Amino acid sequence: TAIKNRFHHLRRRILKDVSKGSRFLSSVPDLHRTVIIGRVRATHPHECTDGETELTNKIHSILPYLASLSNTESGPPPTHFYTFGPFREPSSGGEQCKRCLLFAPSAQTGTHMCTATGYCEACTRIPTYVSCDMLRECLNLRKCPDGRSEIIEEWSSQVGCPF
Repeated sequence: TAIKNRFHHLRRRILKDVSKGSRFLSSVPDLHRTVIIGRVRATHPHECTDGETELTNKIHSILPYLASLSNTESGPPPTHFYTFGPFREPSSGGEQCKRCLLFAPSAQTGTHMCTATGYCEACTRIPTYVSCDMLRECLNLRKCPDGRSEIIEEWSSQVGCPF
C-alpha cells in the first residue's frame, strides 16, 4: 500500500499545482516578463482513455506557470520535498546539468549549479513530475532575468541560424 499512497499523493500534488497554475495564468497580465509567450506550444487534447494522458495534458497546460516559477531568483524552490544546495558557479567553459542535460550557464538553466545533485538552478525549481521532453520544453520558455543580456536566449538571433 505504500506505493499506492505515494502515487496517490503525487497525483494530488499534480492536481493542486494544476489548479494553482490555472488561476495564476488567468490572473497575471505581465507573464511575458519571465516567459517567452511565443514559444508556448498549443496542446492537442488526445482522447483521454486513461488517467495518464489526462494528467499529461494538464501538466502541459501549466508549463508557462512552472517556467515562471523557475525564473524567480528569490526564495526557496517551490518544491519543498527536496533540499538543494549549496549552489556554486558552473565550471569554466560550461557544465552539463544532470537532470535536463543542458549546459549552464544559459537562459534556460540559470547561473548556478547544485553541488549535491549536479542539477542546474532551474531544474531545482521545477517539480520532479516534469521530466524528459516536457522538462526541456518548460526550460525553453524561460526568459533571461533583467540585466543579464549577455546570456544567449536564442541562437538564431545571435549567429544567423536558419532554424
